[in-house]
Amino acid sequence: MFEILHEMIRSSRVRRVVPVTETDFQVSKVHFNLLRILTTIARFLGFAPYYVDTTIGKLSFYSGVCHGRCIHNWLWMTAYAIIVLPTHAIQLHMASDSILSIRSNKTIIYLVLGMLFCCIVTIIMGTLVLNPTPICQIMNCILKYIEKFPVKYMPTYDPFQERIKMLSLEVFMVATIGGILFVLSFIIIHCFLHPTTLAYPAFSVPSQFLFLPVYLLSCSWFCLSAFGSVLTILSILITVELYLFYFLPVIQKELRLGRVRYKTHSMLREPYHLVLNWRALQVFVTTFNIEMGFVISPVQSILLAMVLVCNVSIVFQWHLFRFTTKILLIGAGLLIPTIWCFILYMAGQQYLASIKTKESWKLENWEGIKDRKYISRFRRSCRSLGAGDGGSLVVTPVMVLQFADSLSQNTFRAFITYVELFEA
Repeated sequence: MFEILHEMIRSSRVRRVVPVTETDFQVSKVHFNLLRILTTIARFLGFAPYYVDTTIGKLSFYSGVCHGRCIHNWLWMTAYAIIVLPTHAIQLHMASDSILSIRSNKTIIYLVLGMLFCCIVTIIMGTLVLNPTPICQIMNCILKYIEKFPVKYMPTYDPFQERIKMLSLEVFMVATIGGILFVLSFIIIHCFLHPTTLAYPAFSVPSQFLFLPVYLLSCSWFCLSAFGSVLTILSILITVELYLFYFLPVIQKELRLGRVRYKTHSMLREPYHLVLNWRALQVFVTTFNIEMGFVISPVQSILLAMVLVCNVSIVFQWHLFRFTTKILLIGAGLLIPTIWCFILYMAGQQYLASIKTKESWKLENWEGIKDRKYISRFRRSCRSLGAGDGGSLVVTPVMVLQFADSLSQNTFRAFITYVELFEA
């Protein structure tokens, strides 16, 4: 232990850089307070039973009335997505004389997009509400990793590179928050201006009954639900960004042997520390796959359906929409596949980096036959760190191309089907 500390101090003096301290590599107070504010608001609205303890930097959850209220809100949202909105669709279809009359009714687009969005929020919110313990474990693993790992394995650091990393992280977070708040503001304003649109609770309410209390109650309930749902999604996106900036580089660079330059201390690449850190990452990825990986397939299917609805609406019903609706459809049609392709790409890069990291262990000149045998047995027992459902589904770099190919093929099929039904 004393030899390690002496070597760390000596290396920091030789390289003439600032020695690492405990707070240098922690998430800044701005990011941590942002997560605390998001969890507080989401808990107040009844969409997440979590809270952040700022004294110890730990995410915890309430298991009493707060958790029950979140489950109650999730059940209401589920009923709204699978009962209320489909009932609106049936009412619209029964009220029309023929299928051709639906073609001229542009509000059907709001209904379909609303149903798909509610389905995604229901899946994500159900995962967060029904599994609070593993969610807290995953988040605390990220927070503790950011705090403990650099202090233990990074004897020196480059202040300029750290500022660049934090600046990039802040830019991504500001862009994420700005984009989500813009979309949320647009939805809230549209709900108050057009409360009887298909996707909103006041749909099918006669005008003589849509007096002020009913108007405010329906619009406020929907806006609060949208606000709480967006806060939950925003918290997930911030966590993903922290993972990309802090977890993924360790798999790609620090644990891969044979590289010219390392940022971490050489003791990280000793057999014991290498095995310990790899197992920790493997447990983290396995926990994520078991608790949250199963949502990848349904979320991808729903996002694909949303993009198809936007594409078909833009091509065949362009003249029916206002300027704001056109912007919404074009933005959703471009932004949704771009974001999802980026998520799949980063997950595929993690899978590819883990394979290269394991392969690099065979090329290292280990000291002694004992270390070589130990690492060889350990490498054969290691699984690639790929995101998925914990079973058959593993996100690889090929999945990005598969998603793009599926999007193009289904878009073409949707165009053909629309022409055969409505243009015949």
